[in-house]
Amino acid sequence: MKVLNIFIISLSSIGSNKLRAGLALLGIVIGISAVIVLMSIGRGVQNLIISGLEDLGTNLVLVWASPPDDKNYVPNFTLSDSDALLDKLNAPSIMTVAPEKHTFRKVAYSDQFVESDIVGVTGVYSEVRNLSVEKGIFITDIHVSNTNKVAVLGSRVSESLFEDNDPLGKRIRIGRSRFTVVGVLESKDSSGFGSDANDMTFVPITSLHSYLSKDVTSRGGISIDFISVKANSPE
Repeated sequence: MKVLNIFIISLSSIGSNKLRAGLALLGIVIGISAVIVLMSIGRGVQNLIISGLEDLGTNLVLVWASPPDDKNYVPNFTLSDSDALLDKLNAPSIMTVAPEKHTFRKVAYSDQFVESDIVGVTGVYSEVRNLSVEKGIFITDIHVSNTNKVAVLGSRVSESLFEDNDPLGKRIRIGRSRFTVVGVLESKDSSGFGSDANDMTFVPITSLHSYLSKDVTSRGGISIDFISVKANSPE
């Protein structure tokens, strides 16, 4: 009986104070909605970060000779250092490595041009960095050994220079040198970590050194900016 009386009194109180009751109810609804929205945003950001890391590779490690934001950074890695990491006796947890060398140049075809991050790579780079080729082929170890003047275009670079036309076999200018396009990468969502492969142009690392950037280390070897290391497992 008491419960019924309390319920009747409560309804009577709400009825006599409709505005106050409405505002209280509105506050509760807004508060619950805000919590739900914030939780959804948090999950979305978490999923974005996880997706970006998975896109790069959960077993990928980037090795610099010094911190990448060091203003006094001097390239001190060479291709020999990269090869040394493949020694299974000293580094049994490493599956493969991909040295990288970067420089920015104007890439042009006919009257079209775009500023691009030119990346000198070896044949395993696409495997290490989870890149897929849409047309043609990626840079191979033969290209690297022969210092071939060949290039693989990121999707946006290809679109900027050739629009819907097929770029394979076309001769482009990178800086003052001419390279032949042998491949185009599939468009890839930006991971939010580092540069965007869609805006890059890939060439053999030896060709970048010979024709675009002749940096050498204090030891006289071909300098590289950093090494992408693919481990056997995420652990």
